[in-house]
Amino acid sequence: VHKEGEGPRPCNIIKSLDDAVAMTSNRLKYNVKLERELPGEAMVLADPRRITQVFINVLINAGDALGQAGGTIWMHGEIQEKDVQVRIRDNGPGVPEEIRDRIFEYFFTTKDSDNGTGLGMPIPRKIIQEYGGLFELNPAREEGAEFLVQLPLVREHQESTQGQKTAAELTSKDR
Repeated sequence: VHKEGEGPRPCNIIKSLDDAVAMTSNRLKYNVKLERELPGEAMVLADPRRITQVFINVLINAGDALGQAGGTIWMHGEIQEKDVQVRIRDNGPGVPEEIRDRIFEYFFTTKDSDNGTGLGMPIPRKIIQEYGGLFELNPAREEGAEFLVQLPLVREHQESTQGQKTAAELTSKDR
């Protein structure tokens, strides 16, 4: 849910993921190992709170899939020419083939009514699509589940920061 008047703006998707990890850490810390391979910054045009919500939903679902037995959640980010891709993968039981097409339907859940609303995957997909991106399940995985969040990079920010020199660079060359 987002407040009126706060809309898309350049935001660091990696910070949104870090915020989601912090917000879910109490729930995941006892039985889930988190591993990350992420760039320091990837700027996208979005509301950072809504992007954080996307990652919270994915992390909670991954943690629930791992259950009491626990396991590992891997977070991998890659900056491409025009997009940033963040993949979140776990080594849980995976998504059975017979329900893969349904997990993005509103109110579809495999959890009991006390634990699942059926909104954990449809809402993130809707949010990411609103920002011109992709949110999908990697169907090729045989073990665990892997979700892809892909959003277009903010070009103006990328180009302006690439062309800027730090004060140290300017000082050392001007001497």
